[in-house]
Amino acid sequence: MNANNKNYSIRPLTEEERAFASDKNNYNYLFFYMKLKRLDPEKWYDILIEPYLNAVKKYHEYESARQYAFSTVLKNMLWTAVTKQLKMERAVKRIPEDKLYSLDFTMQGDNLFAEYTSKALEEFWVDNKQQVERIILGKETLSEILLGLDDVQGRILEMLLEGYNKQEIRKELCISYKVLKIQLEKLQSVVTDYLSI
Repeated sequence: MNANNKNYSIRPLTEEERAFASDKNNYNYLFFYMKLKRLDPEKWYDILIEPYLNAVKKYHEYESARQYAFSTVLKNMLWTAVTKQLKMERAVKRIPEDKLYSLDFTMQGDNLFAEYTSKALEEFWVDNKQQVERIILGKETLSEILLGLDDVQGRILEMLLEGYNKQEIRKELCISYKVLKIQLEKLQSVVTDYLSI
């Protein structure tokens, strides 16, 4: 197989891979991992079966992967899948379904909305079932603002809108508090300049 082919995840299993994947010893690693990490199979099986099959394909396709035990390759792929899923679930909890942030916010404090009461906070939500035009404008505005930002500033803005606090942003982006503060000031300046046009 071509070691440069990175699309192994979208191709079907070969006969050899299908036999390997259905081998009870290999298949049981999936359940052992869920048991070890205390993951409920009712929920996690459907999430982890695809990474399991991709681990089988990766193990067969890349010679470098076969220098390790299959369980090691599988463990790494399952860990990535679990981390991604938990991150997605955390993001969903941060932003209620069918709602968007307004861009009218201040950059002070860990929680952008800490200074507002729950009643005032309602003004910062857009119901995308009722105010479609406002949402389209919001997305266009956000896209235009993102064009004026570098990659780090753009990611910081996205994370702020997802509800991350400063400490989480620093940890996620591996930057110091000082760098984050500078980036937030630049970001605030860009957003303020754009909104004042």
